[in-house]
Order: sequence, then C-alpha cells, then structure tokens
Amino acid sequence: MISAGNAAKDVITSVSKSIFRLSLAKSGHVIHLCLMRIVVVLLGFGYFSFGQFQNPCGIASTFSNYSQAISEVRSATFSYSERINTDQSDWIRSAEYYSCDSQMGFLIIATESKESVHKNVPIGVWEAFKNAQGKGSFYNQAIKGEFKLELTTP
Repeated sequence: MISAGNAAKDVITSVSKSIFRLSLAKSGHVIHLCLMRIVVVLLGFGYFSFGQFQNPCGIASTFSNYSQAISEVRSATFSYSERINTDQSDWIRSAEYYSCDSQMGFLIIATESKESVHKNVPIGVWEAFKNAQGKGSFYNQAIKGEFKLELTTP
C-alpha cells in the first residue's frame, strides 16, 4: 500500500533526479528527455490514486508469469481500452492500454522479441506516451521500471 507521504516523496525524488540530469546535460536531446520525464511525473501525479490499486474489473492481482497476465488483461472487460499505431517506432511494435476506471490501468508494449505488461499506469502517462514523438525514448525514460507488474514465485 502506498501512502500519500510516500507518493509525494517518490514524486519529489523523481523530479529532483530529472532536474539534476537536466543541469548536467549538454546536448539538447538529453534536455528534452529530462523535461519529458518531469512532465510525465507531474501528469502521473495528477491522476495518482493515494492508496492501494483498486481493480474493479476483477482481474487477479498476482500472476505467475507475464503471458498469464497479458492473456487475462486482454480477455477482461474494461470501460476504456485503446491500441495505438506505433509504425514510426524503431522497436515498439504495438502499445495497448486498458483501464477499469479511466484513471489507472494496464499497459502492454510489444517488441519483436517480447511483450511487457505494466500495472498501475496513470492515464496521463498513457496520453503522454501516445503524443510522444519518440515512443521508444519515452518508454525508456518514463515507463520502463516505473510501473512494474510483479510476478508471484511458485
């Protein structure tokens, strides 16, 4: 369970790291990615639910493997779901977002070699991802490692 104090601390830490990287950056590309990270954190915070993730769609909260998680997400009924065209990305083949409450949801990213599933992704982060020019860069900077779906050990 995430408390409001921990959530605020996490946001401040993330923004501080981004600002520190910005101050050290010398190239425009790095500055752009750092600013993008700050925007995503702030967007995500605006849609952040203080408390434990609620799953009104009845999807299991734990999975033994990622294939099981992806299958269950894709077969559930959601109030909001969207798949976007990622043809312009060098390595992201597809991106899907599923939400029961139009605030938080599951994100499935497919590459040529695997599919990754992320949990508790704020819809603001999904919207920012959709609008990013470099979807792969955005994913690496703002999503990867931030919204992990943890597996249970058998």
